[in-house]
Amino acid sequence: MVDYCQRLADEFNRATLNDDRFNEAIAIARTNNEGGGLWITGSFLYKTLISELYHPIPTHPNFDFLFEKPKSDLIVPAGWNKKSNRYGNHFLSRVDDSTKITFLPLSKFYSIVRKGESATLDNFHRRTLLNVQALTFSIGGYNRLEGDPGIYALEHRIVRVNDKAFMRDRTMLNDRTLREVLRAKGEELQFNVEYPLGVERDLREEGLPPEWYLLRGLHSRRRY
Repeated sequence: MVDYCQRLADEFNRATLNDDRFNEAIAIARTNNEGGGLWITGSFLYKTLISELYHPIPTHPNFDFLFEKPKSDLIVPAGWNKKSNRYGNHFLSRVDDSTKITFLPLSKFYSIVRKGESATLDNFHRRTLLNVQALTFSIGGYNRLEGDPGIYALEHRIVRVNDKAFMRDRTMLNDRTLREVLRAKGEELQFNVEYPLGVERDLREEGLPPEWYLLRGLHSRRRY
């Protein structure tokens, strides 16, 4: 595992070494870091690694940075606008909308807050929607890739639910079924999909109306 993680870290460093937009985003993120850990996470990270390991996946200059302690007042460079998403996280967008930088404080990560858990990197890795999203790359001296669920997803090319409870919330918010979310991500990444057992039963026991889940016929399998 250690050797594989190091290989992934090396691949990411090599792929982004001359990426001007990513390096600019890192500089902006560092400027807005009050202290503590700073990590790149999200689709740019895992799509870049998939492109290096397996097959080309289009990546967009949308960078998600996870902060242990971001500055309370964001420093907004010239040519950028400050905005907020529906989860209350701030992001910076270039005036031409060509690049986006999202700031994710660990202490405000939705699933951690909802569970009342400590704002730690381990809990972040446990509480992402999908396993492939449970991946972080440290920005700093040690440049380490972390997140066992995400590393497993990359090594075995499998998309599956990482936190069932969070996945159900997010599915409802987007008015999509769990099957649709998993299938779409599998097709996007050209990965196999594992559908979970018992999800429909769990949702019914929570009293959710059928139109929110529609998961009849789900079973564990590894195909699109």
